[in-house]
Amino acid sequence: MLAAVMLFFVPQAFAQIVATPGLTVACVDQVPSLVCTFVPSNIPSGTPYTVTGTSDGVTATNTGVLLSVANIPLSEYGGPGAAVPESYFGMHYLNLNDPYPPFTIGIWRIWSNRVTWPQLETASGTYGWSALDRIVSFAQAHNVPDILYTIGKVPSWNSSNPTDTICSFAPGACDPNASDAEFIAFVNALTQRYCGRIRYYEVWNEPNNGGGTNWNASISLFVMYLKDAYAAIHSTANCACTGTACSPGQAGGTNPNVVLMPSLDHLGGSQAGTHGEVSWFRSFLAAGAANYFDIANLHSYRGTTDGYTVVGLEQFIPDVAAFKQVLDDNNLQAKPVWNTEMDWALGFPRAIWYAYSSSSSGAIPPGSTEVTAYAQVQKWMLGAVEQNCTQYENSNWICSFTRTLPSGYQAQAVWNATGSGTYIVPTGITQFRDVLGNITPTSPGASVPLTTSPLLFETASAF
Repeated sequence: MLAAVMLFFVPQAFAQIVATPGLTVACVDQVPSLVCTFVPSNIPSGTPYTVTGTSDGVTATNTGVLLSVANIPLSEYGGPGAAVPESYFGMHYLNLNDPYPPFTIGIWRIWSNRVTWPQLETASGTYGWSALDRIVSFAQAHNVPDILYTIGKVPSWNSSNPTDTICSFAPGACDPNASDAEFIAFVNALTQRYCGRIRYYEVWNEPNNGGGTNWNASISLFVMYLKDAYAAIHSTANCACTGTACSPGQAGGTNPNVVLMPSLDHLGGSQAGTHGEVSWFRSFLAAGAANYFDIANLHSYRGTTDGYTVVGLEQFIPDVAAFKQVLDDNNLQAKPVWNTEMDWALGFPRAIWYAYSSSSSGAIPPGSTEVTAYAQVQKWMLGAVEQNCTQYENSNWICSFTRTLPSGYQAQAVWNATGSGTYIVPTGITQFRDVLGNITPTSPGASVPLTTSPLLFETASAF
């Protein structure tokens, strides 16, 4: 992957670009920035660089240390020129008694809502759907376009070791039966009941969690469960649709469902750079799982509540690249990669925040400044076309956006990974916003302090 840096001046026609000896640099005008990409693409991370550019008599110099995966998109939702859609913004909504949030929910992941397999099927063939019915109806009443249901936890009556206290959620909840017959019976009942209402299904939550606390069995047994669940979820006998009309076994219908692989846990925190989830992923694919999921899936946290070391999201970029490299190595690069549980996101078509709630540790509670910040950043992105997201100098990061309206609109979301930096306002910028919605006028050449909280610098107001 190419490494890139950015020079902050408006290059109508840059006259000269000088790079560190041994590096070749190619630059593209993305007003009000000049994006310079180094080649060859195998430059090792940590290589120091200096780039000097001159345009219309103005010279700018950029120095720093290359990240070999620096020039990646903030999100991947439809290719070059695609506007950020509402589907990018996912959320866990844990308490239906909380007021509905002041932001769009593009996809709702049902997890931590007390509607897992043991809670829906209290004995073999005995189902209680009312709690899940309420959640699905609530989401649809608020026009949430997509719902993702995560299948996880083993009921005690089907556990191979019902007294096992190593399991995270309840004794025996991580110990699957050697036969998956009861599991598949549950999947059949689930997909039939919510045919046309739930489209996305994630088969298990974090089975690679250390110590077997979520899946205390072999990967080969997991792949057996996944294979049979994949067939059941995609079965037209369980769900078939003709247009918008859906029902189990509908004649001439097609199955609309999509299967996510099990989420791999905690990409980041103290695990950042160790790629522990990548080792499990490779073993998972080696066991024959490649044909039994449609979307790859992981979780990422900065880790402020569970003992992990707090680090900036920027340090996780190599981990994301390592995860995607496993797909490439197995010729699975066409499969999308979602982040279905996170408190940061970089480089995904769907990013599902955990969580909106007044009653969960680590969540963003109703009425909080965190909720305001989430809503504001969503406004920055929704409907905008992302141009790039790059580290450019002195631990400063920038994500550039354009919009059709107002005409010529350009914006740059800028922050500093260390919490202390400076941004020199480029030509064309007239104002900046903070995550609480405050707008401050500015002018070219002004020096603006940066923290880890991003600021949006704009050529005009777009919302």
